[in-house]
Amino acid sequence: MTVKLKHRLNEPLPENRRPLGQKAKELLQQAKVSPDPQVLYVLQLAQWLLEGDNKGFLPGLQERRHAHLLEEYVNQLSDLDPKKVLKRFLGPDFQKIGSQRAGEDQLLQGDLPSPESLGVRLVENLYANLSNQSPHLNPPHELT
Repeated sequence: MTVKLKHRLNEPLPENRRPLGQKAKELLQQAKVSPDPQVLYVLQLAQWLLEGDNKGFLPGLQERRHAHLLEEYVNQLSDLDPKKVLKRFLGPDFQKIGSQRAGEDQLLQGDLPSPESLGVRLVENLYANLSNQSPHLNPPHELT
């Protein structure tokens, strides 16, 4: 336990020290991806999921006309402030007191045995939050 806490304190991004960041890091390692501590782990997991063959874990993603825009959007998020990126994944209430933990708890709820399981939740959440801001994206039922 002490080793894990000490390792968490060595993370340069405070957002990566959060439970969601640590779970994303763990799942990236499980997927044989070397997490970059300078980039949000949740962003890296979403990027990994949207690459190549991993898209199969999102039903209907390949057929949707906005799939390429979502992938491009996720890749552009790496240029933003990590707090703003996390807000995109957790929703507009993320920075309100008390809702930070609630948003993370919702994403971490239940069994997350694989990188795909959390990656799908992250991408679905991001897409739903984008759709709320831009109604013309109107997510299909399998991505909400």
